[in-house]
Amino acid sequence: MDYRTEKDKNYYSSDLSKWIDEFCTHEMTSINLDIVQYKRSLNQLRFVEYKHSNEKMKWGQKELLILLSKLKPTYIICGDPPFESSEIIRISDNKTIWVNEEELKKFLNFEYVDIEDIREEVSF
Repeated sequence: MDYRTEKDKNYYSSDLSKWIDEFCTHEMTSINLDIVQYKRSLNQLRFVEYKHSNEKMKWGQKELLILLSKLKPTYIICGDPPFESSEIIRISDNKTIWVNEEELKKFLNFEYVDIEDIREEVSF
């Protein structure tokens, strides 16, 4: 049985997300975080939220990501497959860098631990 309609699947990340929205308080924010990465050899943990290049972020989601960034490095990656050009935003200070496909792959493989390791970053 499918709890979410086709339209719901574009809005809710899971059946549980829809159920929370319908039956739980709206005095809280619930987000579906796209990626949690842990690199054992470096003992590094990071949170990543992915958006398509034309996709907007809701204020509640951004608020929660800011809170997460106070605990561990948290990033937003904006781009579209095949990811020839993507934007990585570090939430804690809004530092942004544009990367090519290889640089994105290295970042997600922890060959670059942070965006400063890639090359010159741009601040907004």
